[in-house]
Amino acid sequence: MSQRILSTSIFASTLACFVLAGCHSSTPISPMMRDAPTHATRHAQNLNGEQDENEGPQGEDNEEGEEPSPTPTPSPCHLFAYAANFGSNTVTVIDPTTNTATATIPVGTQPIEEAVTPDHSKLYVTNSGSSNVSVIDTSSNSVTTTIPTGAIPAGVGVSPDGTKAFVSNAGSNTVTVIDTASNSVIATLAVGSNPIGVRVTPNNQRIYVANFLSGTVSVFNNTVFPPALIATLPAGASPVTVDYTPDNAKAYVTSRNDGVVTVFNNLTTPPTVLTTIFVGIGAQGVRVTPDGTQAWVAVANLGLLQRILTATNTLLTPVSVGAAPQRIAFNQTGTTAYNTNFNSGTVTVINNTLPTPVTTATVPVGNNPIGMEFKGCP
Repeated sequence: MSQRILSTSIFASTLACFVLAGCHSSTPISPMMRDAPTHATRHAQNLNGEQDENEGPQGEDNEEGEEPSPTPTPSPCHLFAYAANFGSNTVTVIDPTTNTATATIPVGTQPIEEAVTPDHSKLYVTNSGSSNVSVIDTSSNSVTTTIPTGAIPAGVGVSPDGTKAFVSNAGSNTVTVIDTASNSVIATLAVGSNPIGVRVTPNNQRIYVANFLSGTVSVFNNTVFPPALIATLPAGASPVTVDYTPDNAKAYVTSRNDGVVTVFNNLTTPPTVLTTIFVGIGAQGVRVTPDGTQAWVAVANLGLLQRILTATNTLLTPVSVGAAPQRIAFNQTGTTAYNTNFNSGTVTVINNTLPTPVTTATVPVGNNPIGMEFKGCP
């Protein structure tokens, strides 16, 4: 192992310890710790009224003796939840119908974040220790290619149109832009110090990048290429992640060291601060429910998922989970939530159909899981 790779690995371990998990320097993280039926969609013909005896399917004329063309059988779509295991250099695949781990995918060194494409065909995983991104084919759950990035890639977000993936490089203070069709690097953007979270707005018009050491977010105009910087805005002492309401009106940015969430009005240029909400020291991942009514925040130091009512930006009853929760994902309907627990080595599964959500399962995964994503069906 070269000195450069070793030093990058140590830096990434420190990044996870202090930025992501909030552990102490006396407990260093080793980069080499360890390590039925599913949901399907089917198409059916809907025939209204009676068919003429010589009329083929869908009203087409069918000559006597000619066999009608068979209706193609679509490939089944499988639902999966994915946990990126920083300490195991793997991604765990979870079957949501049984809440069990069904596969383990080797990736690069010290994976942190994940993002699935809108068509659910690819999963991008940032590997902070090896400074690259693994691309996983979700139909086979295997790595199809690896893309070099800047130093210590931390966050990743895919554009809503599926054409680009944006990777924040904590060691380079840049964002790598990837063409998802060719999986090639097409641009590099300069941002603040130690960028972690990166996410594109639902309307594909803006990109927010959380700069941990700068205490800012870099906001880009994504209607031009390369994306152009709109503004660099204060966002707490140590911004980590960002997410948006589906109507693009609000952006929620977590800040770890002061435990606040900054809420931005995303409809103004530049965005303006609506309010700040204290959720607890150690605020990590934020994810807005698919219906936009709540923003959930993982608070590592408290072992809680705080829930924010987006209409009023007030706190609801939190959900207790494992030790040092990191990231959150919802299924497509928002009825089930999943979160990674860094110190527990688990994923918590939560029923979100009740007024106060309840835990329904705890799934063992790899060491020190951080990233969490859900792969649905188109």
